[in-house]
Amino acid sequence: IASGGQGSDEETTEAAFIADALVALGVARNRILIEDQSTSTSENLRFSALLIPESDATIGLVSNDFHIFRARHLAQKVFDKKVYGLAVHSSFVSLPHYMMREFFTTVVDTLRGNMAYR
Repeated sequence: IASGGQGSDEETTEAAFIADALVALGVARNRILIEDQSTSTSENLRFSALLIPESDATIGLVSNDFHIFRARHLAQKVFDKKVYGLAVHSSFVSLPHYMMREFFTTVVDTLRGNMAYR
């Protein structure tokens, strides 16, 4: 599932960008499901969950290295099971900014009960 909507400053949806990258890596386009309505990580997960027909499916997600911890624990709450994560390296220059943002967002999501720690 390629998941992500389109921001006002973006030329295309995140889902379309991800799908194109997967096709470039050799994944057949007909194997890629598109979720392009989400505007946040929580929506990415909830909307993507609707596209997964098997409740016993193994769930894995790919995200930026700074984001994988929070994304995985949000997903574990949505899917009510262990979720596996694969981190993609980020630019060293942008990493401090995004890590700081993720720290505060992780605290807020934990306090709101949006995350599951398995």
